[in-house]
Amino acid sequence: KLNTRHNTSNKSIIAKLGCIAAHRKALLAIYSNQTNNNLILEEDAIIHNNIFPQPPNHSCYMGGWIVPLQITKAGKEKVNVRPKRGMNKIDYNKFQIITTHALFIKTVNEAVELLDMTIKPEKIKNYDIFLANEKYFEHYYYPPSFIQGKHKSEISGSSNKDEITINYGL
Repeated sequence: KLNTRHNTSNKSIIAKLGCIAAHRKALLAIYSNQTNNNLILEEDAIIHNNIFPQPPNHSCYMGGWIVPLQITKAGKEKVNVRPKRGMNKIDYNKFQIITTHALFIKTVNEAVELLDMTIKPEKIKNYDIFLANEKYFEHYYYPPSFIQGKHKSEISGSSNKDEITINYGL
């Protein structure tokens, strides 16, 4: 059910499926344990500048990369965003957030809703692209509490570009 381009390598497909499966497992754990105020982190997420606020009032991104609406322009076209400290609204008419290294899920019901969305019969894209396309999160916390740390994939053997998530790439 993964929606990829024709030239996506098998190793890349396995990595993308693993990410989706890990997030589904985390969402299922939230449901199973009936917990609120949950933080889901990518394996390579690291705390940034020791910024760790009290649990936000909304589910939100707590780290990632703010990119133009057309993802192919990410890293090439500057996004005109002036976030304030604390909670900010995502203007999906101007930008989106991908490379989501930290997701804050406020309630069990939101975790279940998100889990249900990932198991629809339709195909799903990369998990971060899926979240952006669905416009699931309406907020992001600024400055980011987590950024992408240096990491080498066990599947592909490639290293990431960890600097893109510092300050949401702004």
